Amino acid sequence: MKDIQRVTVSVRAETSAPGPAISSPATLTLGGPAGRMSSIALFVDPDQLPAAIAGAASLGPVPEIILRFDSARGHDQRVLEKAAELASALGGGLAVEAIFDAIHPGVEAQGLAAMVRLAGVEPSAILVSPRREFKTRPSNYLPNGERPIDEIVQALRAVGLACPIGAGTPSLFTEFNRNPPTGDADFVFFGNGAIVHAADEQSVMETLTVYPAVMETARQLCPGKPIWLGPCTIGLRHNPYGEAVAANPGNTRVPAAGTDPRQRALFGAAFAVGIAARAAETAAEQFILAAPTGPFGLLNEDGSRRPLQAVHAQIAEAAGVERYGISSDWPGVAAIAFRLGTTIRVLAANLTPVPIDIALSWDAKLLCVADEDTKPAKPPLTTHTLGPYNCVALQFVQKPSRPDGRPRKS
Repeated sequence: MKDIQRVTVSVRAETSAPGPAISSPATLTLGGPAGRMSSIALFVDPDQLPAAIAGAASLGPVPEIILRFDSARGHDQRVLEKAAELASALGGGLAVEAIFDAIHPGVEAQGLAAMVRLAGVEPSAILVSPRREFKTRPSNYLPNGERPIDEIVQALRAVGLACPIGAGTPSLFTEFNRNPPTGDADFVFFGNGAIVHAADEQSVMETLTVYPAVMETARQLCPGKPIWLGPCTIGLRHNPYGEAVAANPGNTRVPAAGTDPRQRALFGAAFAVGIAARAAETAAEQFILAAPTGPFGLLNEDGSRRPLQAVHAQIAEAAGVERYGISSDWPGVAAIAFRLGTTIRVLAANLTPVPIDIALSWDAKLLCVADEDTKPAKPPLTTHTLGPYNCVALQFVQKPSRPDGRPRKS
């Protein structure tokens, strides 16, 4: 079967005013209320549960964990019990990403329901991941003997699993785009990896620009369905286009690798702010950035926190709260803004390899800086220099607007 794709590209050039010189302070302009913040979750492989439970106190707030459950790997009710223990320690829900052979939907659904009941857990959601989705296949192609994903969704409902049920792919958006889920799932999901084709810093950050188009396409493919976006990571959790992820024994920048050194560095935290900003702007219901431990983890092998943990904690605290529009006059800065009580909090990141000064309003209070040492900041300041790939959280007391009615600047 041949997979044919036609792409039409239109290019229009317009003259515009040049952007600010890099020596000029970047200004963040705060707009008005703009919907709600997306929720956030951690993805967990059962092999990582012992380390995740041991480090639970260091992970920060986590609204939900998503456990990958695959009976072909020997996962049973004990895995579900351990995952429930982790979710309880974090004060979050337990969603189950169940891997299905998709050959006998009714039998497979009964098997999952039996494990759930034996474990005594109440999943907050079930994500249906057919095993075929781990490898690429042509558009509109269903392997011989396998059943459509909607039959699995309906079978899960028929066996009494009353939680929200999502349909999608554990692979990248490209696979979702080739074979989007059909039927009556409560939500859809897909992930993304930043180093499928290139692994240099500029290329990785440039992947952030595709998210508005990706989310719009997903909504056209699955109208009216909430979208769970992720995992969105630098490295690949698995490789749908080859036998395995690329080896990276030197811990360098390797395309299609499963491990990438930047995931645990400042770069990974800044990249996460960029993803969070795109998820909020495109109204993802939930997004996933990281795991508790391991190559994609918030914690190092010794249990210490990576810079990504500081960013993740800020975003998790804001799950579901009122979001505010925010823009930057310097394209190398990503930012999100949200209301917590009577304050507006802004999380900003420098996505570039050069320092950027950010102008601060008189009442801005710096809360924390994620640089070489994540630490509280010392006010008062009128500008703050964000080093390469550094992040900063700041807040100020909410006021309706400036006296002239224009948006506030931070």
